[in-house]
Amino acid sequence: MTSIPQPFYVYVLARPNGRAFYVGKGRGRRIFEHDREARSGHDCHKCNVIRKIWKQEKDYQRYTVFTSDDEQAALNYECELIALYGLENLTNLTIGGEGTTGHKHSAETKQKIRAAHLGYKHSKETRQRMSEIAKNRTKEHNQKISASKKGKPLSEEHKLTLSKKNKGRVFGDDFRKKISDAKRGTHKTEAQRQAMRITSTGKKHTDESKRKMSIASKGRMISDETRRIKSEAMKASWVRRKALTANHDK
Repeated sequence: MTSIPQPFYVYVLARPNGRAFYVGKGRGRRIFEHDREARSGHDCHKCNVIRKIWKQEKDYQRYTVFTSDDEQAALNYECELIALYGLENLTNLTIGGEGTTGHKHSAETKQKIRAAHLGYKHSKETRQRMSEIAKNRTKEHNQKISASKKGKPLSEEHKLTLSKKNKGRVFGDDFRKKISDAKRGTHKTEAQRQAMRITSTGKKHTDESKRKMSIASKGRMISDETRRIKSEAMKASWVRRKALTANHDK
């Protein structure tokens, strides 16, 4: 007695609400073998989803969407269907079969796909958990970047890139307004300025402070205009100090 060859088929596993979570290609009872995998404790995303559904005392949906005696046609259709759902929305580890296909989705298949995603919304708990995961990933990423940059001097190429990027940069009115708003209320009073002048009069830098200032200014080029402004500022400062000292001695 000659047995009739079983056709290949493409099937979908979906959550109780109709949202697909796995696309597969099989033959015979393949569509039902995922139960055995999940019960055996197989550690994969797909089996974890199945066990979570069972824990809620529910069952997942199973349905075929394509059949063919040609295995390659089934593989092609599987690949097409995974691409349609989006691999990021499924528990599949790969994009499925190789190649492309000229098959078009039937009206029934389109209706099942539409029903699987129509009106689906993540629960409040799921959204909160996704938000926490994203925040933790961002925090860890920033910490890794900070750790990698700590104590790492900028290369000459990096310095040149930053210089070209900022050269001729003009800040917009909105940015200037933000800086102005941030500084507002931070101006020192005349009494504060005078107290600072008195306390700094005659103050000398330590050897360690001088050494740090020397290292920081080493190789720094100062323009003639900057020298002129600093010179005038120092002269004015000495005039004020003499006046304050004279008034203090009286």
